[in-house]
Amino acid sequence: MGFINNKFSRWYRNNINEFLLSQCLFLTCFCPSHSFLYTHLCNANLLKMTELTSGIITAVAIIVIAQAFSKVFTIKLFAATNLVAIAFIYIGFSLKGNPVSSIALEVGVALIFYFMALIGYIRDGSLIAYGIILHGLWDVFHHNSLFVNTDIPAYWPSFCFIIDIIDGLFFLYIFKSKRGKQILKPHTESVPKSTTLPGFK
Repeated sequence: MGFINNKFSRWYRNNINEFLLSQCLFLTCFCPSHSFLYTHLCNANLLKMTELTSGIITAVAIIVIAQAFSKVFTIKLFAATNLVAIAFIYIGFSLKGNPVSSIALEVGVALIFYFMALIGYIRDGSLIAYGIILHGLWDVFHHNSLFVNTDIPAYWPSFCFIIDIIDGLFFLYIFKSKRGKQILKPHTESVPKSTTLPGFK
């Protein structure tokens, strides 16, 4: 099992760009149906009541998963994947009955976050964390069409904002703090507890 995990982890790291692009395509196709289901199956009042709690629960779940799979996928790789995912979700929403100008805007901004994730993965992981936090600001711009008029589910900006701020601060702590840097260090082979000097048993 460990051999399979290590082999898959190496493939994942070596093909990070292709993986992120395929994820972008999946989210772009998935989100229009996701928007339709939530908009028609969920009561508006119930959505407002659950935005805060569901956002916190989801954010904590992402942190737990990142820690649980840290031996297979690095925290930096998980954070980069997370940033790309949240960025391209808005493209999926924009494809559902929005004008071309809205689609172009969402694609442009998503590409900015995509390159922040890619550069942050290659160079400094802090850039990924800042990108997730900045995406929280992008969520605010969508709230009640404050600055961006893309037609999206009313609950989504608040829900996503909570996740972005919590997870962004968590990843920033991991990438900046001394304890976080220890977590990021690759696992080394354990040193034998006892050694035998030549000529002694």
